[in-house]
Order: sequence, then C-alpha cells, then structure tokens
Amino acid sequence: SGNYFTQDGTIIGPSFKRYQLRVNTEFQKGILKVGENVMLSRNQTTNINGTPFVEILRMLPTIPVYDPTTSSGYGYGGGANLNNTFGTNPVALQEHNSSRTTNSKVFGSVFAEVAIAKFLTYRLNLGLDYSQQYTKSFQRRGAIRQNAPDNQTTLDDYQAEYFNTLIENTLRYNQTFGQHSLSAL
Repeated sequence: SGNYFTQDGTIIGPSFKRYQLRVNTEFQKGILKVGENVMLSRNQTTNINGTPFVEILRMLPTIPVYDPTTSSGYGYGGGANLNNTFGTNPVALQEHNSSRTTNSKVFGSVFAEVAIAKFLTYRLNLGLDYSQQYTKSFQRRGAIRQNAPDNQTTLDDYQAEYFNTLIENTLRYNQTFGQHSLSAL
C-alpha cells in the first residue's frame, strides 16, 4: 500500500510532506513458510522558526511588516515615534530564516519458519530499522529585532544516521492431549 500526505502550516512557511510505501508478503511451500514486511518512508518538513505566536503579541501594530530602510528589509521598531519593542518580526522569522528537514526511513523484517514436526516449529526473524536525517538551516543577512546585531549570512548542515538490527531465533512447541493443550515458546 502507498500513502502521500501534505499539509501547510497555519502561518507563513511551515509545511510537511510524507511519502510512504508498505509491502507485506508471505508464502508457504511444504514445511517452509517465508514472509516479510517492509515500510519505506520519506518526510520533508519546512520547520517553524522561533516563536512567531509569542512575537505577534510582542510586536506593536504600528510597526510595518516590511521596512526598506533596515538592513534586512523588515520592520522591527525603534526611532523617534516610540515604536520600541523587544519582539522579533514574526513574518521575518519565517521569511528571513529557513530550516528544512528531510528524513528517510526503512523499517521491516523477514522471517523463515520450518515445521520440524506437527507440534514443533522453528522461526528465524531478521529485522532492520534504518533512518537518515538531513537538516539545512539558512539565515540571511540583517536584523529582524530592535537592538539586535546586524547578523551575517549563515548556513548550517546537520546529518544523522540511525541503524538498528534484530536477530531472533524461536522454537515453538504446541500440542493437544485430548481436552488439554500445552504451548511453549
């Protein structure tokens, strides 16, 4: 089965996309039973920057969103008209800075099961959980908050990789004696 999901945030910038594929198969021939289940997924997230919902409350309504006289092009208060605030321009937080994360994941297992006797079964189960994460953050030059330094352009890259395996051997005993049954793993 396959799945695609996308959603935009409630403010400028943030979004989420997920692509997912899942496969389950199983077959049996004689005393041998083999099967697998695998899930592949890829998530792409445009992250929210800062705390824009708090900054909306801190910014004065008389401060323009955009101001061509500042180094960043965004309004943030100050000057003779008493527009003093220590809030950060919430629109600038999302447009001036960007942060995107991509996560790819493989999760699954394969098994082989052999019926040694009617009442005795051996099973080998092999599992894998593997994921890669990549985050890229970019900050453009300029200030987006009153009394803040004129930030330089920065680019940050972060990569991570996770790898877990499972090897499981089991022997199952299951037998019925008249009205009684005995099971053990």
